[in-house]
Amino acid sequence: MEIEWSTSGFALEDLYEMAAIAEQGGFDFYARLIARATKPGVKNTLKHLRDEEAAHKAFFLEQLRARGGAPRGTVTPELHAGRKIDRFLHRAPGLGGIKRARRP
Repeated sequence: MEIEWSTSGFALEDLYEMAAIAEQGGFDFYARLIARATKPGVKNTLKHLRDEEAAHKAFFLEQLRARGGAPRGTVTPELHAGRKIDRFLHRAPGLGGIKRARRP
């Protein structure tokens, strides 16, 4: 099943901010995995992936600032990221109000 949805109801600045938040979540995820990894090769691969997330976040924040915007809040807490992305998904047409899965 293919899901179609549009971001047309959101300001570009909001989309850049949400993207930066999502990238921070990825960065945090890889950082947690790095802390648990025991094999040097795995750790190096995870560090590369973490650093890519940081570069993506920097890109989105740069685009936001180039348009005269700035993050309206903290871009790092996972809870903040999850809530903002949940609101985005809930409002996105065609997604039927997808809700975040409850954590065990």
